[in-house]
Amino acid sequence: MSEKKTNSNTKLNGSELYYGILLIVVLGIIPLIARLAIVDVNPAEYGVIRTAQTVNDVFSYNKTKLIYIDGVILLLSVAFSLLSREDIGIKLKRIPVILMGIVLLFALLSSLFSKYKGVSFMGAAERYEGFFIWLFYGVFFLMCLFYCNKEKKASFLSSIILFSAVIPALIGSCQAFGADIYTTKFMNDVIAGSIKLTSPIKIKFDSVFGTFYNPNCAGVYYGMTAAFATVTAVFSPLKSKVKYIGIPIAILLIISAIGTDSIGGVSGMFIGVFFSSVIGLIVFGKEKGKIPVTVIGIVMTVIALFAAVKFNPAIGAKMDVIVSALKGNTTAASSNFYEAVTVEGNKGIVKTKDGNFVVDYDGLNTSFYHNENKLTPVSSKQSDTKDNGLVYVFNESGIEWNLNLYDNIANIKAKDSLGNNTSFLFGEFDGEIKFLDKFSQPVEPDTVEKFGFEGLERLGSNRGYIWSRSLPLFKKHILLGSGVDTFEFEFPQNDVYSKLEFLGTPYVIIDKPHNMYIQTAVNMGLIALLCQIALFIHYIIFTIKAVFTSQKNDGLRVLALSALSAAVVFITGGVTTDSVVSVSPVFWCILGAGYGADYLLLSSKQNRQEK
Repeated sequence: MSEKKTNSNTKLNGSELYYGILLIVVLGIIPLIARLAIVDVNPAEYGVIRTAQTVNDVFSYNKTKLIYIDGVILLLSVAFSLLSREDIGIKLKRIPVILMGIVLLFALLSSLFSKYKGVSFMGAAERYEGFFIWLFYGVFFLMCLFYCNKEKKASFLSSIILFSAVIPALIGSCQAFGADIYTTKFMNDVIAGSIKLTSPIKIKFDSVFGTFYNPNCAGVYYGMTAAFATVTAVFSPLKSKVKYIGIPIAILLIISAIGTDSIGGVSGMFIGVFFSSVIGLIVFGKEKGKIPVTVIGIVMTVIALFAAVKFNPAIGAKMDVIVSALKGNTTAASSNFYEAVTVEGNKGIVKTKDGNFVVDYDGLNTSFYHNENKLTPVSSKQSDTKDNGLVYVFNESGIEWNLNLYDNIANIKAKDSLGNNTSFLFGEFDGEIKFLDKFSQPVEPDTVEKFGFEGLERLGSNRGYIWSRSLPLFKKHILLGSGVDTFEFEFPQNDVYSKLEFLGTPYVIIDKPHNMYIQTAVNMGLIALLCQIALFIHYIIFTIKAVFTSQKNDGLRVLALSALSAAVVFITGGVTTDSVVSVSPVFWCILGAGYGADYLLLSSKQNRQEK
């Protein structure tokens, strides 16, 4: 009889296993998807933000499709369970449920009242993080919270989080050591699917990016999962298999995280592990054998941090910039070849590290100069796209310059030795030469509102510039924001002079602020942001309370500390990184699991007191 009781307490029934499988999809399958899709741009973006009607997407679109499928199935399953009066542990009168509900409410309202409803509900091209995706973030969060209403389910979900990171860890660590799977024909065929490629897929990242949106997002994912695996390995009982399985997984994830060169992900990883380890040292301090293991874990964390800074030049350089900024020093001069652009009379001047390149505009007789020397074209031809247009080709400073003349426009297209293209548009309006935006409209310098980061625009790979132009946007949409995932419409994209100065190209589209909190405030309003921050603060305090006041329960306390460590990575990493569909579903699941473990710890304490 007792044996049957033990089995019933440790084995999942059919319903529990079913919901667990749906969560495996979120944690273990969605992050791995890398599949080429040619996606139509929303009409609201075309001609306003984008000049092409389609985008080639590898890391987001197909992830999004599976988020929709899994989210809808979860919603229908929960509705069916509630109608059949099955107890799946849902309790709505809890602070995290209320706070998430408010965030989703303002996400809905911001989308309903947005000028860009189509984008706001479905998301912008290459991001797709509209209202419906946020709705499913909420579903994943609440599902994990409610799923952990029994210790056996909490343990199962903890195992899912740990083991789902194994394949990304292998991919990331291989990339860190120069073995990039994306260079293989097999992976190219997998990514391309049914799309016929005319040339191999080339993904231009110099550091580890795994199967994620970019190295910064990969850094946050690897930082989160590395922190979770490390804390699990450190605090699991000595006789637990999870401890010894978690150690190699943690090592591979740490290697991957450091290989991303992401200062947000790497620093967040060490903050999260250190924070949870200190709490764990106090919590487990009286238990035999725990102190030495925990102290070793903390010491290794500190050593690994110094090693990452010392032996990874990219991370070390970023840390130097941050330290210099904290001391009040302005950031160093730009390393970009193109430095600035000006207009004087009928001349458009591009300032570079090799002097000035000048367009002396005179219709189809326009001349091109370098440091006052008139250049002779190596070839010329009629324009393929513009009637009566001419194209002149020059080779100067190791760069191929194409001077395109048509209508009242002089378009300089420069291709450097690495194949990078940069354009400079000048046009004649009312007898004067103007610098133009990418849609051939005149723009004036210093007309864009900015706030803060003066002299620090290049801080954090030019994040200082983006933040200084993003902060003034708060006051435009204080209550509801501009609409979920519509940041690209609100950012001053016509700030072409400053873009050239700080980003090295005038026409790059800023579609994200590289700061999750600015992202939420601009898209959904300040109330949504405050609720999001309140949710994070409440979670940290609630977890500390749960692990300190509960009675001995190693499994739940380890899960609570591991989830806390991972959540701290995302929360701190969000200062320099955006929310994206590649990473955020994993975070919201871990946050929900952490909350679930906390409630279980506190409920078990209460039950013992009542007995």
